[in-house]
Amino acid sequence: MRISYHIVGAFLLVTLSFGAAYTLVSHERDSAVLDAEHRAKRLVTFFQTHVASTFRYADDYIKMIRLEFRRTGSLDGVRKLMRQVPPDNNILSHVTIMNADAVPVLLSTGRQERRIKPGIHARDRDYFNFQKASAKDQVFISMARKGRNTGLVTVRLVRRIADGEGNFQGVIFAAVKAEQLLAFFKTTRMGPNSSATLVGLDKVIRLRVTDKLEGVGRKIEASLLWQKLKESPVGVYHQTSIVDGTPRIWAYRKLDTIPVVAVIGAAIPDALAAIGVHEVYIYAIAGLISLIVCALLFLSIREKVAADKSEILQATFENMNQGIAVFDARHRLAAFNGKFAEITELPDDFLRIGLTREEVLRFRASQKAFGDEDVETIISDKSAQSRRSLRHERTLPNGRIYVYERAILPDGGYISTVTDVTADREAKHRLEQAQKMEAVGQLTGGVAHDFNNLLAVIMGNAELLAAGPENAAALIDNISRSAKRGAELTQRLLAFSRNQPLHPQPVDMSELIANMRALLERTLGETIEISWDMASGLWQASADPGQVENALLNLALNARDAMPGGGKLAVACANTHLDGDGPGENFEIAAGDYVVLAVADTGTGMTDEVLNHAFEPFYTTKEVGQGSGLGLSMVYGFAKQSGGHVTIDSEVGKGTTVRLYLPRALAGVSTEADSGGEKVPMGRGETVLVVEDDVDVRDLVEAMIDSLGYRVITASTAAEAQTALECQEIDLVLSDVILPGGVNGPAFVKEARHRHPGLRVVFMSGYPADAANQDGALGRNDELLNKPFRKKAIAEALHEALN
Repeated sequence: MRISYHIVGAFLLVTLSFGAAYTLVSHERDSAVLDAEHRAKRLVTFFQTHVASTFRYADDYIKMIRLEFRRTGSLDGVRKLMRQVPPDNNILSHVTIMNADAVPVLLSTGRQERRIKPGIHARDRDYFNFQKASAKDQVFISMARKGRNTGLVTVRLVRRIADGEGNFQGVIFAAVKAEQLLAFFKTTRMGPNSSATLVGLDKVIRLRVTDKLEGVGRKIEASLLWQKLKESPVGVYHQTSIVDGTPRIWAYRKLDTIPVVAVIGAAIPDALAAIGVHEVYIYAIAGLISLIVCALLFLSIREKVAADKSEILQATFENMNQGIAVFDARHRLAAFNGKFAEITELPDDFLRIGLTREEVLRFRASQKAFGDEDVETIISDKSAQSRRSLRHERTLPNGRIYVYERAILPDGGYISTVTDVTADREAKHRLEQAQKMEAVGQLTGGVAHDFNNLLAVIMGNAELLAAGPENAAALIDNISRSAKRGAELTQRLLAFSRNQPLHPQPVDMSELIANMRALLERTLGETIEISWDMASGLWQASADPGQVENALLNLALNARDAMPGGGKLAVACANTHLDGDGPGENFEIAAGDYVVLAVADTGTGMTDEVLNHAFEPFYTTKEVGQGSGLGLSMVYGFAKQSGGHVTIDSEVGKGTTVRLYLPRALAGVSTEADSGGEKVPMGRGETVLVVEDDVDVRDLVEAMIDSLGYRVITASTAAEAQTALECQEIDLVLSDVILPGGVNGPAFVKEARHRHPGLRVVFMSGYPADAANQDGALGRNDELLNKPFRKKAIAEALHEALN
């Protein structure tokens, strides 16, 4: 409210200052215009008197010459008279007599007769035609023009010549010099835009301002002059010039015996120019007053706004749900809010402005907030840390989770904030659980469908195998392949989260793709026409060959599903070098050499909406039960985990191209051969303790290890395993990561190693490495076997651990 009063008061002061300035300027302008009117009236009187006397002299002179011409009827008499009584050549340029045919017969200055050029006539002149048509003896004033013989600008005063019976015999005129008529005006100080004009009663301008003849001959019917003449032969009026558009004050006087009006035009801009400087000063003073008022208003408002802002900031500071403390450059407490005191639980009588950071640390150390650490070491470390920004999280004994942050200020001080994120973490955890449940629901159809097929093959072949030994090898092979397919499905589930354990090695892409041609042709069917384009000199790619095959198969199956009525599938492979930018704004890949596997189809293509979600796990446009939605996400996870990338180019109705970028293998690394026929490393009677809670898995592992030449002891829990360790000499422990009974595999092994230093250990788990190693349970050098595994894998793991 106070600011509003200030604004209103300032507005009134500014208005009053400019109002007073406007009034003063208006008064001066009115005075200047009134003064210009008086001057114009005086000047037009002088102008009218001067013009009247000049024209009277010219008229008297030509009447004398005309009288002599009538008396003698001869030009000689006229010449003699003009030599005896020559005209005043300062006023008259010459006197001319024309016959009835408008041909000059005499042109004389009085002292000298000028030669008349042959062929000259005045039949086109207004003065001649006027007098020829007139029966009266009256004066005609012509428009100013430059003479054909003399070249001077003159105004001609013309009378007719008639015989004794009144018949027209010609004209006689005196050429009055324009400069003589305007001589007086040039000595006045009316201003550069003022004017002097002679206007005939026929409303045509005869002479104006100077000898430039501007406006001469123009008819000014719209002028207010004619209305004013009806009222008075002398007067003043204001009007914008019809000739040049300048606003003027016009003073006029009509001549008594000559049919013209003398007019003086005082330009209003000239009249006001004299007070222009005063106007500037007046408005400058008003502006200065206004500026001072506005400056004072600004300072007042700024002070009020600053005070309001300070109150708002203080209220915000005190009511934030974050604890905030500001320390100056000397690490003294400069400000804090109530939430900071509440979270830190520092006593009110201790927490105060000016409190040093060292005092806070010593107080907290006295409360055993830092355990048994040395106080001086803590103060030294904390002081060093206070010079840089940091962020850390801490969970208190009561279960509350706080995030501590420090931001360094330009002056060397810093701001410490403490935020309670307990509710956020709980909400995030609930959201993650809900998302997991949603994912499981989406996954159920596709995964259940695939696993039921696998289990059907395993159960059916096992039943046939139990019935008799016929075709036992083929039945066992079917069981093995189905188990492998189950393992691959699990790998797909792990791949989309990018936690899949890979075994990268140099891969000959030409050979790998050639080995898959028959499988793809059978799988895709006869309605799909497949073309193969392998570039020459193809580099080896660094990748897991099994996952490359799986990726190619997934891409081919997706392409088949996009072409339900058949179509063309193109599989191509080539070398490429990327500079790091990649062919797209979301192309995240390091610069280097890559092998590109491209799969292109002529199918339905993808919309932008589908394309934006293509790599998301469980996202599928297929019916429930027709796929888990993990195909492209598996390929994406495998590519990123391998150090590569995947791109999709698609257009609705034209098809889709997927490009899989795999890094080039390092030179000098050879590809592993198929291990199927390699020799399996055997044991030498060492004792292996197998700890596994699943009976079927435990029996299988026991049989595998026993067949490798080891002595096997089994346990289903950590307690049983601990008993076995105390009772017998054990060379190696093979333990599952997840065990029942409250003690998991890594915890059991940690305790066992404490009692038996040097104990050799191999872990096994159905979880990927990062899931099995949550909270750093596994040691850095611990071997982990991923289930399911073959006999060769367990043999190599045991052999490596023991040797």
